[in-house]
Amino acid sequence: MPRVETEGLRKKQIMDATRDVISEKGLDRTTMRDIGHRAGMSAAIVCYYFDDKKRLMKETLIDAASAHRNTLESIISSSMSPADKLDAALRDSLPISGDQQAEYRFWLDYWAEAARDPDLREFISESEARFRRFFASIITEGAASGVFRSDRPATALAAD
Repeated sequence: MPRVETEGLRKKQIMDATRDVISEKGLDRTTMRDIGHRAGMSAAIVCYYFDDKKRLMKETLIDAASAHRNTLESIISSSMSPADKLDAALRDSLPISGDQQAEYRFWLDYWAEAARDPDLREFISESEARFRRFFASIITEGAASGVFRSDRPATALAAD
């Protein structure tokens, strides 16, 4: 396997472990050692791929946001009805199952940290705006097809 693929797989393994540990212990109490242990490697290997905890946390957040965005984009571009798209997007976004609850705990820690970190606050704000646009596009599609009726614009409904 080429080195680039191995490095990509290893970084993904570390970021997945980071998400798990953050959802269990919280952002502040998560250490590089905890992450390495969860990923089945030493903290030194984690530090080899990510210079420091802040960089690892940022890249993990970006990875999580990208994964969620990709899921929503696939729902929106699917041939499902607008009602089914809305249902699928809500099911993917709400903490219903155990995995989703862990993901929600992960995001809650980042939302709390954003109150203290201006760069993180901007990233979270952009992610939330994108999230609302996804829902607004589903609502707009449903209204245009006559499936949804509302006296309010889709952007206002998606913001609620």
